[in-house]
Amino acid sequence: MQTLSDEQKKKILFPDHILNIDGIDTIDDLNFAIFCVVDLFVSKSKLDYDLINSVVGVLECSKFRFVKNISDNYKQNKIYAYGDVFDEEFHCEKI
Repeated sequence: MQTLSDEQKKKILFPDHILNIDGIDTIDDLNFAIFCVVDLFVSKSKLDYDLINSVVGVLECSKFRFVKNISDNYKQNKIYAYGDVFDEEFHCEKI
Protein backbone atom coordinates (compact mmCIF):
# COMPACT_ATOMS: atom_id res chain seq x y z
CA MET A 1 0.00 0.00 0.00
CA GLN A 2 1.33 3.40 -0.96
CA THR A 3 2.29 5.78 1.84
CA LEU A 4 0.22 8.95 1.64
CA SER A 5 1.21 12.42 2.74
CA ASP A 6 -0.68 14.00 5.65
CA GLU A 7 -2.34 16.36 3.18
CA GLN A 8 -3.56 13.45 1.06
CA LYS A 9 -4.86 11.64 4.15
CA LYS A 10 -6.80 14.73 5.25
CA LYS A 11 -8.33 15.02 1.79
CA ILE A 12 -9.42 11.39 1.83
CA LEU A 13 -10.41 10.97 5.46
CA PHE A 14 -12.17 14.27 6.08
CA PRO A 15 -14.04 15.25 2.93
CA ASP A 16 -16.99 17.16 4.39
CA HIS A 17 -19.08 16.58 1.30
CA ILE A 18 -18.76 12.79 1.55
CA LEU A 19 -18.70 11.69 5.19
CA ASN A 20 -19.27 13.17 8.59
CA ILE A 21 -16.60 11.34 10.59
CA ASP A 22 -18.18 12.50 13.86
CA GLY A 23 -21.33 10.65 12.80
CA ILE A 24 -19.56 7.29 12.75
CA ASP A 25 -20.37 5.89 16.21
CA THR A 26 -21.01 2.19 15.67
CA ILE A 27 -19.54 -0.71 13.74
CA ASP A 28 -22.53 -0.55 11.41
CA ASP A 29 -21.84 3.14 10.79
CA LEU A 30 -18.22 2.31 10.03
CA ASN A 31 -19.24 -0.49 7.67
CA PHE A 32 -21.58 1.86 5.82
CA ALA A 33 -18.95 4.62 5.65
CA ILE A 34 -16.37 2.26 4.18
CA PHE A 35 -18.92 1.02 1.65
CA CYS A 36 -19.76 4.62 0.71
CA VAL A 37 -16.11 5.44 0.07
CA VAL A 38 -15.69 2.33 -2.08
CA ASP A 39 -18.98 2.93 -3.88
CA LEU A 40 -18.09 6.55 -4.66
CA PHE A 41 -14.66 5.49 -5.95
CA VAL A 42 -16.08 2.71 -8.11
CA SER A 43 -18.81 4.95 -9.51
CA LYS A 44 -16.12 7.19 -11.06
CA SER A 45 -14.75 4.34 -13.17
CA LYS A 46 -15.89 1.77 -15.69
CA LEU A 47 -16.92 -1.29 -13.68
CA ASP A 48 -15.04 -4.41 -14.77
CA TYR A 49 -13.37 -7.42 -13.17
CA ASP A 50 -10.01 -5.66 -12.93
CA LEU A 51 -11.53 -2.81 -10.91
CA ILE A 52 -13.50 -5.22 -8.71
CA ASN A 53 -10.40 -7.32 -8.01
CA SER A 54 -8.34 -4.20 -7.30
CA VAL A 55 -10.92 -2.87 -4.84
CA VAL A 56 -11.11 -6.22 -3.07
CA GLY A 57 -7.30 -6.18 -2.88
CA VAL A 58 -7.36 -2.70 -1.34
CA LEU A 59 -9.89 -3.87 1.28
CA GLU A 60 -7.69 -6.89 2.07
CA CYS A 61 -4.60 -4.68 2.40
CA SER A 62 -6.53 -2.37 4.72
CA LYS A 63 -7.51 -5.37 6.82
CA PHE A 64 -3.90 -6.53 7.04
CA ARG A 65 -2.74 -3.01 7.93
CA PHE A 66 -5.35 -2.87 10.71
CA VAL A 67 -4.21 -6.25 12.07
CA LYS A 68 -0.54 -5.26 11.92
CA ASN A 69 -0.82 -1.75 13.35
CA ILE A 70 -3.76 -1.98 15.75
CA SER A 71 -4.60 -5.57 16.63
CA ASP A 72 -1.04 -6.84 16.99
CA ASN A 73 -0.07 -3.89 19.19
CA TYR A 74 -3.14 -4.46 21.38
CA LYS A 75 -2.29 -8.17 21.74
CA GLN A 76 1.35 -7.40 22.54
CA ASN A 77 0.30 -4.97 25.29
CA LYS A 78 -1.96 -7.67 26.79
CA ILE A 79 0.90 -10.21 26.68
CA TYR A 80 3.14 -7.76 28.55
CA ALA A 81 0.41 -7.08 31.11
CA TYR A 82 -0.85 -10.64 31.71
CA GLY A 83 1.65 -13.01 30.12
CA ASP A 84 1.33 -15.15 27.01
CA VAL A 85 -1.17 -18.01 26.82
CA PHE A 86 1.29 -20.05 24.75
CA ASP A 87 3.59 -22.15 26.90
CA GLU A 88 6.48 -23.81 25.06
CA GLU A 89 6.50 -26.65 27.57
CA PHE A 90 3.01 -27.76 26.45
CA HIS A 91 3.21 -27.31 22.70
CA CYS A 92 1.70 -29.86 20.31
CA GLU A 93 4.04 -32.35 18.76
CA LYS A 94 3.73 -34.14 15.44
CA ILE A 95 2.37 -37.66 15.70
